[in-house]
Amino acid sequence: MKNITLSTLTLILLGTLTVSSADTTPSVEQTQMQTQKQEQNQEMRQQHVETMNQMKEKMATMSPEERQVAVEKMRTEMQTTGQAHAGEHNQNQEMSHTRTMTQQRSRNQEMQHSEKMQQGQQMAQHQQGQQMMKEHQMGSGNMQQQGSHNEQTSTRDMQQPQEGQTPRGQH
Repeated sequence: MKNITLSTLTLILLGTLTVSSADTTPSVEQTQMQTQKQEQNQEMRQQHVETMNQMKEKMATMSPEERQVAVEKMRTEMQTTGQAHAGEHNQNQEMSHTRTMTQQRSRNQEMQHSEKMQQGQQMAQHQQGQQMMKEHQMGSGNMQQQGSHNEQTSTRDMQQPQEGQTPRGQH
């Protein structure tokens, strides 16, 4: 019984470790999302570079007043675009944080479950040990009682004369 219980506990712990280590590796879906995000960032950078080059070409042909208006317009557009990207970035960070917290909660629950299993195992082992001690003590007690009963019987037999014999000390 003890070997089965220990092997079962070992399998449970190995299963828990396997599940918790699987949680730490990114899923295919997460990897695809990261790849898409990197591709989008790359595209946005390329668009920004193209826009800036076009703007430089246009500004080269503009008068100073037109350049000032164009620069203001470009700043406004960049701020709006930057704010939109910042919002997306914050949303992505929140999603990532939520995912991390969920994984952490899952690991904590697995650890608590493993600890409960260990405590149960220890308690069962303790109870088995106490049961064995009681059985051993009861077995020893019976042997002692039998031994003292045998001693009493032989002492009594020695003191009582058998038929046809005179008690000791009465010769």
